[in-house]
Amino acid sequence: MQDSAYNGSLRTQAQFEQYPSRELDRPGGNIALTPLCAACRGGHLETVKLLLANHANPNVASSYDRTPLYFITEADDDPQRPVPSATRCAIIRELVSGKGGVKAELNAPCDDDQNTPLMNAIIQGKDRHVIRQLVECGASITIEHPITQKTPKDLAEEHDLLDCLRTKVETDAAWGKLVDLVVSFVLLVVWYVNNKTMTDVVAGIVKKYYNISVEDTDEEVEPKSIGEFQTFLDDVVKQDKKFESFFSPNDPFLTKLAEKANALRDDPTTDLGKPENIKHITRLSLYSPIIYCDDSTSMSLEDRYQYQTELVTRIARIATKIVPDDMAGVELRFINDAFKSQLSSEGIQEAMKRVKLSRGTNIGTNLRKRILDPLVYDLIARPVMAGMPFPFRRPLLVCIITDGSPCPEPANVLLKEIVECKRRLEAKGYDPTAVMFCISQVGTSLEASQFIDALRSEKEIEDVTYCTVGHLERQFKELKGNERALESWLLHVLTKPIMDRH
Repeated sequence: MQDSAYNGSLRTQAQFEQYPSRELDRPGGNIALTPLCAACRGGHLETVKLLLANHANPNVASSYDRTPLYFITEADDDPQRPVPSATRCAIIRELVSGKGGVKAELNAPCDDDQNTPLMNAIIQGKDRHVIRQLVECGASITIEHPITQKTPKDLAEEHDLLDCLRTKVETDAAWGKLVDLVVSFVLLVVWYVNNKTMTDVVAGIVKKYYNISVEDTDEEVEPKSIGEFQTFLDDVVKQDKKFESFFSPNDPFLTKLAEKANALRDDPTTDLGKPENIKHITRLSLYSPIIYCDDSTSMSLEDRYQYQTELVTRIARIATKIVPDDMAGVELRFINDAFKSQLSSEGIQEAMKRVKLSRGTNIGTNLRKRILDPLVYDLIARPVMAGMPFPFRRPLLVCIITDGSPCPEPANVLLKEIVECKRRLEAKGYDPTAVMFCISQVGTSLEASQFIDALRSEKEIEDVTYCTVGHLERQFKELKGNERALESWLLHVLTKPIMDRH
């Protein structure tokens, strides 16, 4: 049983019942481990599930007092059979679930060195995903080693893994705090320049994180307060490498953003400068927009491509409304056409007209080929050189517009690509929400509606994906005669995944 568990051939109940029950928690075989320890070392999730379902004890140790959690958190020493991070994390979840009647003990020693599983993961495995998973499952970061008195937090600091000890809730809260601070800085500048007309909008967020008064004060104090706020914002950025990846201290981007937001407030041709919209447009401006359009043959039906062109042109105009001029382009990509360029809203309309509709909807395959490979993976793979700008300057918002379900590729390819994007970002130390996806439908295809509904229900991508409800062109038709209302509606559609996150 032990050797079958190690090589992964033990997968069914019928196979399990061929072995004597006394072997279940007994070390043995060529590997000299318990079956559950062997399955964990081999990285076989289905075997782990089978053994736990038959009441294998996840706390029974093999030699050197090594428990199953030891083997799933140790360094991967077999390059011929590497165990993926996602598999390790899934096995950890199974071990601590208690499905077999007993939960694996997260805060007990997992080897004869008296290390807890989290200590072992930090010292040996150094897999960021595994460390985060243990913390999410409840592993203590403050428990002391009985001999060294070091805690997992101490060890993480030594191994430059301290950021991995945050739970997802804490990471989300920290990122939300930064975005709130950036938005508040912009609003504070707009408020000050405009004689305190935006006090109600900015006061809550500013006071929530930093004791800056937005009440009446003399003129000498307010510029100082804005300066203090900028300094505080820089300090927050310095405290977390993930933040510094995008907003370096003293970055002129934020000041330019505030200047353009102030100018937008006085623009009589749009409602985007209203206080309630400036919060949304400022958050949107922190993301670099990529618009991924459907150019399949079916887009010729119901004037879908024409509506897509008009929607995309407005989306580009809104997304770059207050972005500094040197960063104001929008990346435009298509499912089938190989066109690629960063364009202004005016340039996008011309580019859309030149594309010829053809072929099917390989939406996931070409998302990777045309967007994720060149604009994400190639960039985050580059080493950061001293004196050179960070390669991945701003988080990305990928706006996907389609009229149908994937064809000829399988329906799950887009889901897999979004999951893989999250995995790669985390592997490079980025927050997985550094790339967000907003997926929308044009046209009345039932298959497209079902496809997007299925994506909407996927828990694995819910933190990075927002699927709009209904068909974009219907609302567009209703509001087309009212450009102000149309712009405000599109702004809220675009910022939905961002605002929901914070």
